[in-house]
Amino acid sequence: MAVPTAPTATSICTEALKRASVTFPTTTQLTRAAGWLEEIKRDISRNKRYLKSLFSTTYGIATIGKSKYGLPTSYAGNLSITLLDGVNIGTAQAGASNTVTLASGEDITDDFIIGKHILITSGTGVNSYSQCTAYNETTKVATVADTWATNPASGSGYMVVDITYPLGDPIPIGDIDNAVYATSKARPLVYAILGNSTVGDIYLYPAPDKAYGIEYRYYLNLQTLDLTGTLMGTLYQDYFDVFTQGVMAKQFQEDDDGRAKNEFAIYWKMVANMGADEFDRDNFITHSAEPAYSVDD
Repeated sequence: MAVPTAPTATSICTEALKRASVTFPTTTQLTRAAGWLEEIKRDISRNKRYLKSLFSTTYGIATIGKSKYGLPTSYAGNLSITLLDGVNIGTAQAGASNTVTLASGEDITDDFIIGKHILITSGTGVNSYSQCTAYNETTKVATVADTWATNPASGSGYMVVDITYPLGDPIPIGDIDNAVYATSKARPLVYAILGNSTVGDIYLYPAPDKAYGIEYRYYLNLQTLDLTGTLMGTLYQDYFDVFTQGVMAKQFQEDDDGRAKNEFAIYWKMVANMGADEFDRDNFITHSAEPAYSVDD
């Protein structure tokens, strides 16, 4: 038996319109229905902002003396930040989809590096992060478990991560503003979140004294996802009935059809059930009332 075709925005809209008695949807009707999919995204977000299907991890690089860093453009909330550090840093000789050739003078052993993660800190592939599963001490080629987000190349900076520093809960920005030595440099101990004209920024305190890696764990904003993207495809597959029901109900409403009221009642119940199913008990962070560290430490 063939594997079922994965649903798409177009197939969902087509099926929903047919259920609403639009037997042969036109291009104009399908375009209108795609607009309703955007509305359904907003409905889902209002019901449950953080969906376990959209839990994400991205990486950045801290700059010596710089405190402010922009949050990922897809950020919705529930942020966790960890600093990444390591003593083995250098410039790569080459890279490929699942390898990186470390510096010719790198003296790291396979026993030490295997199982650790490698962060690309500059150049081609910057912010890519993957786990080393094999290493040739002669050729300096490190093989990684997952393909890089962007392949490193000759000249890319790297760090073998062997220590991490979770920063705990965010603190009020005023606590950083009022710190006695607000411009001092050291390993950051705390961070604050502050909004800006786009998504927001984080402020590290103290300012970094070296180029640490920054690991951001957070929930993606459903509103930033393209209707034809991979992550939306996952939601379509898992919650085909929710999206189909929503488009159908909105088509009935558009037609001033008496069935709209009942179909919307079913739709909102399905949205609520989806929210309950998508509550991520394992990864959701319940921040404590007190900061993990004092800014006076």
